[in-house]
Amino acid sequence: VGEYTYCLEYESNFWDDVQVKQYDAAGREKILEELPEDKKILIPCDYGLLVYCDKEGDLLYLIDQEGSVRELFSFSCMDSESTVNVYGDYAYLSFKRFEKWSDDGKDLVRYENDTLEGTWRIRLSDGTAEKISDSIYNGIYIFDDTGMYVCDRDCNIYKLDFSGKVIQVLLEHRFK
Repeated sequence: VGEYTYCLEYESNFWDDVQVKQYDAAGREKILEELPEDKKILIPCDYGLLVYCDKEGDLLYLIDQEGSVRELFSFSCMDSESTVNVYGDYAYLSFKRFEKWSDDGKDLVRYENDTLEGTWRIRLSDGTAEKISDSIYNGIYIFDDTGMYVCDRDCNIYKLDFSGKVIQVLLEHRFK
């Protein structure tokens, strides 16, 4: 990206213990301290490099052509489950978040009446975020300019337009 090369480097054998390192043309290394210490995925885009952190609430960052890091989307929580994809000027992010452990300590408990959860569209040029659906998906797939394919935890598959509206039901399970 720009004059820099980026890579993920693991400090131990743990998936969550990973750093993003930046190397200049001379091979000088810099650790990007602005990023949380979570599992990370690097996603190239027209605006630079997206850094997707798949835990807690610090989900999405953008490293621009000059090497600056900008937080695109975050929220408070104990843990979260999310998915992301990028197309053109936007990143699409769907998530649910957890507030605490259950009383028996076995399960995570989601926030009650959470209006933040759902599917969001984030404009990469300026970082503005817009919620486009209350639905939560665990997969977002974009193959072309006709829309995006999404799936949820019940194995339903839909095609959405880029503003979050269902335009085709591909597979829908009806449980009784």
